[in-house]
Amino acid sequence: MRRTLFLALMLLIGATVFAQTQVAILNHNEEISMFYGANALANANSAAVAGDIITLSSGTFNGCTITKPITLRGAGFESDSVTLRTSVSSLTLNIPADSQNHFTMEGINNNGSYLYIVEIHNPIFVKCYLNQFIKQTGFKGIDNATFINCRINDTYINTDNCSYNFINSYVGKVCAYNHILSYNSMIYLDKYSDGTSYNNLYAYNSVLSGSYYKYYSTISISSIGATSLLQNCIAIQTDSNVNLLANMSPNNNTNVQYLYTSDVFNSEGFYVLKEEIASSFLGDDGTEVGLYGGLYPYNTKPNYMVVKKCNVASRATVDNKLSVEIEVISE
Repeated sequence: MRRTLFLALMLLIGATVFAQTQVAILNHNEEISMFYGANALANANSAAVAGDIITLSSGTFNGCTITKPITLRGAGFESDSVTLRTSVSSLTLNIPADSQNHFTMEGINNNGSYLYIVEIHNPIFVKCYLNQFIKQTGFKGIDNATFINCRINDTYINTDNCSYNFINSYVGKVCAYNHILSYNSMIYLDKYSDGTSYNNLYAYNSVLSGSYYKYYSTISISSIGATSLLQNCIAIQTDSNVNLLANMSPNNNTNVQYLYTSDVFNSEGFYVLKEEIASSFLGDDGTEVGLYGGLYPYNTKPNYMVVKKCNVASRATVDNKLSVEIEVISE
């Protein structure tokens, strides 16, 4: 059930002119602080400490550098009649290892920009849209990053000190150097032109394709190496020269079907399998392979209360009280 709540804080008596703005709500040990405007995230982040939660309203926020393992929540990564959108531009993550806390980001769209990485350990990204990962100066690596119900255009970082866990997520491109664990995901494999096979890919109940960038002349050598492991997967053949499984050991290839794109997906929805494929080719848990099977079928709606909008009075009262209206939606 969808519920809409209106919260009015320190209401003014009489007529008041309101202006809609972005809001960041900082929760520190159940103490609430609020920050407004395009720089609200940056200001809340400056005030936060490890373990705090920052909740953003819908709207577009300026980016910042996050150096503490906090939880960052938005209203959703896409806009439609139900889901809202929170956009954050040019976010940099430089978070040393912390045994007590880890960085979590939920319901955020990085606004077609880059997610700059210096260092991060055990982060969790849930229902986020990420355009591209970029190495930042002093890059140390991405360790054990988990993505659930995410859309990622390009991981881009092509070094061997990165490890990713994809769960019911769409990934536009990952490089052969990365350590990849995939459950019920749709992944395009691409390694440019160096000829390296994927020897660190472990995919279960997933859909794999040869290359997102089909114009590379060396796509025919794109393949999965002998030490990788595939179980209950669909390997998509994009053209007659692509053989994903060319270098793979038969012992590491269990129940993998090789199909053309036109045979796999229907013409509606976001990479939805054709009915005959979804019902006949099942994963080890008895559900369909790909995005909509498994424990966390692909869904972009946040499962927590989100802030739809925030209205702030144009002026304070004579006793310095400011009227704020916040509309909150709970799915």
